[in-house]
Amino acid sequence: MNKDVGLSEEVKELIDDFISRKRKQILIALYPKRKLSQGELAKAVGTSTASLANILLNFEGFRYPLLESESEGKRRYYSLSRLGRDYIENCRRQEKKEEKGKIVRDSSQMLQKAKECLGEFQVLEEDWEFELEEALLDRIECRKIKANESQKAVDEFLKSIEYVLTYDYENQIMNILGFMDGNKILRVRMSRFIDIFDLFRPVLEAWENGFDALQLYELLDAVISNEQKRGRTYAEALNWTEEYDRLAEGISYVTKKAAGEELQVLYECFQSFLAGNQVLSGFLAREIYKRVQGRDNT
Repeated sequence: MNKDVGLSEEVKELIDDFISRKRKQILIALYPKRKLSQGELAKAVGTSTASLANILLNFEGFRYPLLESESEGKRRYYSLSRLGRDYIENCRRQEKKEEKGKIVRDSSQMLQKAKECLGEFQVLEEDWEFELEEALLDRIECRKIKANESQKAVDEFLKSIEYVLTYDYENQIMNILGFMDGNKILRVRMSRFIDIFDLFRPVLEAWENGFDALQLYELLDAVISNEQKRGRTYAEALNWTEEYDRLAEGISYVTKKAAGEELQVLYECFQSFLAGNQVLSGFLAREIYKRVQGRDNT
């Protein structure tokens, strides 16, 4: 067994052939520098100690050292070798590269959808620039949205660009503002709408990335209740810094703008800035409306 081998392309291919799903789970459980006993490792990967013992024998028989072990008293502890860490880091870089490629492809598709929705709106409205400006103002000012085909087209257009910005903000923001080239007022309105959306973008990102929904609700509840200490505890789990303050600013903005409106209007306002996400919008609208009604009844 060569203990000094590096992760060349040839070595990586041999490890790829050796690594099964369960074996990879063991490497991930020990990454980057965890040291676990056999019992702890079995629990971490969801298998029995007997099954794990057989898997560990396979690692010992492999020509390249992916694991290291040492005895402490009656227990034997396992950790990753340098090669094992290099392999997992290489896998993660590859996964990120593939994910980025998927995001770029999805963003391009949604950008194309946004163009099609805008084209639809232009067909429906002869004076489309004026109507789009009014539609953006309605959303910026959190006013009741008219229920017609033109507004549905605007909603689809805005949802498409919000999706693009959620995943690929830096690369696509200028492309989206470019839709409004030739009309300075419309570009200003779109820029303002995106500024407000950007306050909510972190929570939409967390939702789309599968962050625990219950913790996300607790975070939103803390922001609504202005319980900063509790809210920032949940924000830390998301590695948020200024994002918490941005979210609080966004919720406060919509709450003030839609003050005195019915629950449905408040719900639609949040939908406008959360890419049509019904669950998050419904939770925010209901909790805020309930608190406002409670204050009014006291």
